[in-house]
Amino acid sequence: MNREPVPLDASKPGKSRAWIAWILLAVVTVAIGASFLLRGTEAPAARSNGSRPTPVAAAEVTRAPMTVRGHYPGELDADAADVAAFYTGRLLAMRVRVGDTVKQGDVIAELDPVDANEQIAQARAQVKAAAAERNRAIVDRDQAIAEVERLEPLARDQAISALEFSRQRAKASALGAAVESAAASEAEAQARVRLLGRRVTESAVRAPFGGRIAERFVDPGATITAGTRLVRVVAVTPLRIRFEVPESDVPRLTVGTQLVVVTQAGDSGKGVSARVTGIASEISRERRVAIVEGLVENPPPGWLPGMYAEAIVDLRTIDQAITVPSAAVLSRLQPDGKVSTGVFIALTGDVARWVPIKEVAREGDLVAVEAELPPGSRVLTAGHVDLSDGSRITTK
Repeated sequence: MNREPVPLDASKPGKSRAWIAWILLAVVTVAIGASFLLRGTEAPAARSNGSRPTPVAAAEVTRAPMTVRGHYPGELDADAADVAAFYTGRLLAMRVRVGDTVKQGDVIAELDPVDANEQIAQARAQVKAAAAERNRAIVDRDQAIAEVERLEPLARDQAISALEFSRQRAKASALGAAVESAAASEAEAQARVRLLGRRVTESAVRAPFGGRIAERFVDPGATITAGTRLVRVVAVTPLRIRFEVPESDVPRLTVGTQLVVVTQAGDSGKGVSARVTGIASEISRERRVAIVEGLVENPPPGWLPGMYAEAIVDLRTIDQAITVPSAAVLSRLQPDGKVSTGVFIALTGDVARWVPIKEVAREGDLVAVEAELPPGSRVLTAGHVDLSDGSRITTK
């Protein structure tokens, strides 16, 4: 008895539909993989030369004089001094607080001069005693000299012995030395009076120069010793700027070179004129820089020592420099492993062409270059990072 084969879908309809679904999924997967494979093996130039040009922005190449400036970070500085007590004593008063403005000679603090006054009284008494001793010695000396003058004729006539006359002359000489000793003691006592008087004067501690009080270290009532810091005074004008210059730029600077100083205080980016006042006589062997100092004679209000600042110096001028925007300059790794610097220019027909350049200088957003750029060329400044030579483009 012959049996006809039974179709699978007739005997097991659910399993048949599952096999069909798996087959369709496999076909789709293979198709997607092949598509990616074909796209991955496509040359970059072929992709970029496709039907869709890359939108880019362009700017014209300019030719004009360009001033190359050096921008050097630094900080502001000024004269500063820690004002100290001249002698040991009790602090009677502090006349200033942090932030106060003082002029040269203003009283900052007062020390108790009681001990000094007592010592002055003692020294003046010593002056009087030394003066009296000197006067007495002068009288004795004059009497001795007169006696020598009286005895001299007698000694010539041998009316008195030579020994007696010699003794009288020795006595006169000794009394003369006593006068000098008394005079020295008097001068020493007078010097002590003057020294103590200066100490009384210095009990009022004064500002050495005009400025502002940056710190106050003690309060009234404290007992301090000689050399104890009382306050710190910092000048507010003029200010100095100290900055570092690479050794390649040092020969372009001299004492008197004009510069512009910019800080973050006040009007942002607004510079103030200054001049170079000193250049270090040695290059740092570790960092290959030299310290340069400039003077800001009229700093704006709000500029303070210690602030960060930038010194801007005109180094040189390039006549008829070929300049392009800095955004146009790219660096590309070449197949030989070297890095090439260049720009893309827009050719007629909306095609990008890679042109190697040599960067000469930068100033702001412009770069001076050496390159074969035809007059009126337009360099790409946006959308050009992923382009290759010959890519199709469309300018915005």
